[in-house]
Amino acid sequence: SGLIVGAVLVRHHLKLNALRHPDFKIVGCNVHHQIAMMDRLVGFHSRNPFFSFMPLTVTHTVKATCRALKELGGPDLEQPCMDFIKQGGHLDIRADAKVVGMYGGHSGPSREAARRYDETGVVYDYNSSSSKEKREEQKQLWMCGHFVSKALQPLLADLEEKHHDEMAKSSGSDDTPKFMLWMTKSAVQPRGTIDEWEKMLEENKTVQKWANDGKAESILRPGKISTIDGKPEDYRSLMTDISS
Repeated sequence: SGLIVGAVLVRHHLKLNALRHPDFKIVGCNVHHQIAMMDRLVGFHSRNPFFSFMPLTVTHTVKATCRALKELGGPDLEQPCMDFIKQGGHLDIRADAKVVGMYGGHSGPSREAARRYDETGVVYDYNSSSSKEKREEQKQLWMCGHFVSKALQPLLADLEEKHHDEMAKSSGSDDTPKFMLWMTKSAVQPRGTIDEWEKMLEENKTVQKWANDGKAESILRPGKISTIDGKPEDYRSLMTDISS
């Protein structure tokens, strides 16, 4: 929703020469199996106006944001945003049942995408050098099964499809499609002054079972939580101290 409002702000109000390519598209990926099913059946997030009153849908969130922006003295972007959602093919909401799987963990395709990243992914500081060979490598990210991998998998599939299309055309055009994985989930797992381990041990059995069953799969994030026979040192190396 934020990307939609930002894109319309740039295109419609600020009138910047950006995000104007005819093939510009925002691709949103469902992560919850029940919401994905509703999207497939009735266009829950954006296609069906009946659900525009319902919080957490794309349409509702965009409208609420536009109204708040206007109340704060900003431009009125509600209608341009609705046009962006409904027209021009600029928004694509994915709800593939195989990719979404069940909420809270990997599906088969998302697990494979995360595995490919674990094995071949590299993180560079893009600003360190204009030369790819001289860019500084940074600490690796990790692809979680809750959210990130369920967006990474469709992106990789789209990249491969576009690559095959370009190879078939062999046009030599410089207009190569550009892809960006946008994820608001932080790479930092913060730890403050509260003892989170003691808090977890005070939780009810349902919450503890949820924590115990959540196995870390990425080789870039080797940690575990077990309220049965574990200890905080099993995972705290993955956290960043923000107490000072």
